[in-house]
Amino acid sequence: YGNIQLLDWLTTHGAQGFLAGEKTVITALRNSALEFPAGMEGYLSVFCNSGTAEGVTLEGLKFPLENAVLTGSFPLGVSNEFTGVNARISVDNGSLILIWADKGDFYTCLPKLWA
Repeated sequence: YGNIQLLDWLTTHGAQGFLAGEKTVITALRNSALEFPAGMEGYLSVFCNSGTAEGVTLEGLKFPLENAVLTGSFPLGVSNEFTGVNARISVDNGSLILIWADKGDFYTCLPKLWA
């Protein structure tokens, strides 16, 4: 959990980090957005890291959200799914933790995410 907190800490300093395992990646967003390229497969969970995250929008996923408010006390964003099209996650005010598991080889997509 400490490493996940460090991902959030990086966002407070204008940086973005990734924790990558065999088929799972975790990152944090603060007052920003992250786009996923078409062709991603698998699951994406989006959690409020602490307090409240406002203006949360999930596009291009099986369960979209628009301008939602997420809190750290309810996992509204758990187990969403990529649909094969471009996907975008954004938060206007607050911090999100994104955890995704790809059925394919998502390491080929990581350079696109860092661009």
